[in-house]
Amino acid sequence: MGTANDNSFYAAMVIILYVFDGKEQPDLILGLTINSTLQYLTSFAKLAFLVPILEGLGQLKWLWFTSKPRSLLDFQLYDEATRGGWGIVKLPFKLKGFLQS
Repeated sequence: MGTANDNSFYAAMVIILYVFDGKEQPDLILGLTINSTLQYLTSFAKLAFLVPILEGLGQLKWLWFTSKPRSLLDFQLYDEATRGGWGIVKLPFKLKGFLQS
């Protein structure tokens, strides 16, 4: 689902750029510009791209905890990974090979 939405946002950006290429800035509603519209579409595309990644991390968390008893620090590590970039960077180094199997 996330990838389809992500691609549709990118397609909308390409269409907007194609339609307004070489033309003057139009007067859009609420004072929007083409640049701000593209910025919103880019933000939505990033969000749509992250949804399947975060869902996969959530599933990986439950696989990690159902295999054997784990500490709450591991739970916190997965929780941080679903909330931001630094947590995702720390995850492979703290799990020591679980992701390799």
